[in-house]
Amino acid sequence: MMMAKGRPIYIGKAKNLKNRLKQYFQGKAPSHRISVMLSLVDDVQVTITENEAEALILENSLIKKHQPSYNILLKDDKTFPYLFFSEHDFPSLMVRKAKQAIPGRSFGPYPHQHQAKISLDQVQRVFRIRNCSDHFFRNRSRPCIQFEIKRCSAPCVKMITPSDYMKDIKAAKKLLGGQGGSFHQDMIHRMYAYAEEEEFERAAAVRDLLQSVSGKKQNARSVLSHAHLFYFETVGSQIYVVRLEIMNEKVTYVDYDRIDINDRLVGDAMAESYVYDYYTKFTAPKHVLLPLDDLEGLQGALSNIKFVALNEKKHSVWLQLAKQNLNAHRQQLADAAFQWTWFWSKLESYLDQKVSQIICIDISHNQGQATYASCVVCLPSGMEKRQYRAYKLSTQGDDYLAIEQAMMKKIKSGSIDEHTLVLIDGGKGQLSSAYKACSDSEFNCILTSIAKGPERIWGKEEFFRWIDNKAVQFKWPEETLQYLLHIRDQAHQFAVTQHRRALRKQSTQSILNQIEGIGDAKKKVILGFFGGLDQVRAAKLSEIEQVPGIGQALAKKIYDALHPE
Repeated sequence: MMMAKGRPIYIGKAKNLKNRLKQYFQGKAPSHRISVMLSLVDDVQVTITENEAEALILENSLIKKHQPSYNILLKDDKTFPYLFFSEHDFPSLMVRKAKQAIPGRSFGPYPHQHQAKISLDQVQRVFRIRNCSDHFFRNRSRPCIQFEIKRCSAPCVKMITPSDYMKDIKAAKKLLGGQGGSFHQDMIHRMYAYAEEEEFERAAAVRDLLQSVSGKKQNARSVLSHAHLFYFETVGSQIYVVRLEIMNEKVTYVDYDRIDINDRLVGDAMAESYVYDYYTKFTAPKHVLLPLDDLEGLQGALSNIKFVALNEKKHSVWLQLAKQNLNAHRQQLADAAFQWTWFWSKLESYLDQKVSQIICIDISHNQGQATYASCVVCLPSGMEKRQYRAYKLSTQGDDYLAIEQAMMKKIKSGSIDEHTLVLIDGGKGQLSSAYKACSDSEFNCILTSIAKGPERIWGKEEFFRWIDNKAVQFKWPEETLQYLLHIRDQAHQFAVTQHRRALRKQSTQSILNQIEGIGDAKKKVILGFFGGLDQVRAAKLSEIEQVPGIGQALAKKIYDALHPE
């Protein structure tokens, strides 16, 4: 604990405290924030724990207790939604905030209002508990729409006896409270009874409710029968978090978080602390998948959960899905946050000329194979995805030639004019290649480039502009940089996506061609059945066996070839 005038201002843990403290006190501070913090520190207090699990638990409790101003995690005091039973002869069940001082009993918390409402709906479908206000309840003379759609038993007009209603209330409280054993079995028997009586909707509601509120008591038939997956990505001064909830090998919910940081002293320790704190608030599933190599500390601190490393090949599909969701979420945040009209006026004022559009070109390849050039377009209204283009090139890994060919294709398409600002992802060499394409085509436009500096550190870019037949280094106005970097990042992401898709296609096609018993005809049937190459790789063995003309033996060959692990 780093102390200032007797109070902790920063609390951290490490396997080797000596090495960790060197990061702070030896050499230059990694950021201005850390420099200010260290100037306040007048003492360091150390606590030794027996193992990593105890350290994680202690760190969490100390941060919650002292609320140190320089810790970025574990002190979130926002109010989460709960399911709330009122105190009444006929209690209601509603979604409320925990801090509301109203007599009754709460269950939760839930990470988001959406999940709380889903559980409320499931409980109503099973137990038909009212969710109306007491005033509404007192003034009813006939059942409301909730009774008609079988979400309420209408105690307001005595459609159910008080004793029967309270039986449902007690059953709902037991289920939400996670009581297992014989009660859990009783709910399963109730589910089958509803099915036999052909009340299939109510039976399905019992099934869904059992899965959502007592997943950790399920006998999981596979790792992903009920699991959470966390993925973390640091972008500049922020950490983005995505959580997937997986039920019976299908994603049922996606959740996001964003943490502001001002230093680089984060990583696995941050992720570990984040996950531990998350499950001190919320119900845990049977399995949790994490992008961490060392899970010993978390496993010791949360022994009721089975932690699984995401780096196993069999989880690669889920990891890719998490990344795709996080990228889409970041794009949505950017679209909402950026003021493109304001940026455009600043841009034209700085360049002292009209700008009709901005295009950014980036190249992606794998040792010369599957080379793709991406071209993204930005208009005064923002990024225009409908005009994104990808060009397949044959340049054997020559980035300069790839830029030249991509620029030539764009010019020939007729979609750019002399007022287009072209932003090349690269340095002087790539900018010169773009100019050569313009010169050969006798075409004029505004040519610029952006490259990471010699240190290759995020945020430390070098900018060049083609002026008087040479690449000249210059600086953009500070307020426009985040927009230009966003456009560059979009081009990079689009190029990498096209390149990886091509590699997967080549890999899968090559594997299918090598399997004995599969010719062009059967390959066409397989691809047509699943709708694409990625879907074949993601398919289960039982699904491959359903392809017309593919028996069990051949399906097993296909599955084994696509999943060598």
